[in-house]
Amino acid sequence: MTSKITLEEQPHWDEHIKAYLSSGLSMKKYCQQKELVYHRFQYQWDRYRHDQKNQNAAQARFTKIALNDAPNTNLFYKITCPNGIQCTLPQGLDNVQLIKLLGALIS
Repeated sequence: MTSKITLEEQPHWDEHIKAYLSSGLSMKKYCQQKELVYHRFQYQWDRYRHDQKNQNAAQARFTKIALNDAPNTNLFYKITCPNGIQCTLPQGLDNVQLIKLLGALIS
């Protein structure tokens, strides 16, 4: 009888996650086919999902903006947050004020 290989013993467990995602199999069936311990794979899967959520949250918080160097008579910046809140800010704010205001908007 062959012993099952645990996920921690696999040199590239992330490859198993990618293979599982593209397999179309249930997690249990995938583990049976690859002779992986189901609950250990599930633990690694949970870690992977947690990491993905953190990455997505970090990406959702900040949006890259480009400033136009052309002269503008409008002396305000208009910021639209992902949740739909809009804020109009005067261009003369210093960095400390801007950081405090943006921190309040995303909290």
